[in-house]
Amino acid sequence: YHSVISALAAKTIAEMARNKVALHEGEDTYFVAGLLHDIGVFILDQHLPDVFAKVAAVCEKTGDPLHELEKQWIGFGHQEVGAEILKKWKQAGPLIDAVMYHHHPEDAPEASKTFARVVYLAHGVATNVGSPLALEGLMGEVESEHLFALGLCDEQLPEIMEKTEQSAEKSEVLLSILG
Repeated sequence: YHSVISALAAKTIAEMARNKVALHEGEDTYFVAGLLHDIGVFILDQHLPDVFAKVAAVCEKTGDPLHELEKQWIGFGHQEVGAEILKKWKQAGPLIDAVMYHHHPEDAPEASKTFARVVYLAHGVATNVGSPLALEGLMGEVESEHLFALGLCDEQLPEIMEKTEQSAEKSEVLLSILG
């Protein structure tokens, strides 16, 4: 669910930023990046289930960021695993970088910063969608500098959340009809 909401949010953010900054990829590519940004989580869970379950439990209990706990417990984070998988799949550099840097887009190579920022913001939206304090949670989670770099501002966060939630509702209806 988180990955689907991230994908919808990434597409929404890219659409809203399109006329303000140079986006080198189409909105669908941002959708794919949002969908794949946490693929490393699934891989770690499948290949290191016992350790990953402990890490996830500590994350749940303490609220510490999962990627930081992974680094402490395993030696690397899910974003690194995801980036390596995408390299093996021969995906484009900006997509790999968006996955690798979705927690810290400021560290992305200059050519991939915009892509990483969109996925970072989409991850923040997906983490907070459906929460009673969604907007407050999102504003506490994302750094405004990444919005500004995309030509967006804090005042647009409610619109991003609303459009993402509307897209999610449409997707749920479609999936229920197909499924």
